Amino acid sequence: MKKILLIIGLAAMFTANVNSQTLVTTMSGTGDTLTGTHTEYVSYAPTKFYNQVSFQSVITKVAGTITTTAIGAHSLLQHSNDNSTWKDVNTDTLTWANQTTNTKIWVVAYNSSYYYRIKNVGKGTDTVIVKGYMLTQDPFELHRVYNFAQSNGSTTDTITNSATGYVSIALNYSYTRLSIQAVVTEISGTTGGTVTLQGSNDGLNFVTVSSSYADATTFAPADQAAAQSKIFVITGSPYKYYKLNYTGTGTMSAKLKGYLVPSK
Repeated sequence: MKKILLIIGLAAMFTANVNSQTLVTTMSGTGDTLTGTHTEYVSYAPTKFYNQVSFQSVITKVAGTITTTAIGAHSLLQHSNDNSTWKDVNTDTLTWANQTTNTKIWVVAYNSSYYYRIKNVGKGTDTVIVKGYMLTQDPFELHRVYNFAQSNGSTTDTITNSATGYVSIALNYSYTRLSIQAVVTEISGTTGGTVTLQGSNDGLNFVTVSSSYADATTFAPADQAAAQSKIFVITGSPYKYYKLNYTGTGTMSAKLKGYLVPSK
């Protein structure tokens, strides 16, 4: 009898441990209806960093015909640090077939960004129900977003013509991963130039962040009215100070902002 109770107890402990490690969350917007060429989102901001996060999109057709061309109905995973300017996580897209159910799962190792959403774009005469589910595994710590700023405390800088502007941030602790988002918003003229991610240890002399640590080091804003961004992912903490350095070009005026999400 004692052996049976021990086995039951161990099984209960194992089940509790499994449940504490994995959690499926229904993303906001789940159950919304999308008709024709409209766009609907399901979204969620993970409250912690996780060893792995997976997002599942489920599209259920209830009426009409889904357009299945190369630019037809589809879903894709996006991320952001400011909850306003979004970037595709990758080019891995769920292209909807003209059938009752379409589904796809995206797996993200270390959810570096603060916000995630699944963008669902309809085509044709379809009416579908959009759903999204997030599975988290092995939590590390709470998320937090930090603003880049200038020495005067301003969180933005305005770049005019071929001048150079910047926003920067200093880290007080070491981290396993950094997610840095540069956001450029056109004010007037023809936006162009280059935003370069830089690092320093003395806070005065900066170099371009080494490609050994970062997935990218530059971002070339296009000439468009809508805000645009680039999310840089850095492995480790190779520098104490980080700067988003923006050099404009031609005749232009644009605003630069920066956001950082660290992971221990």
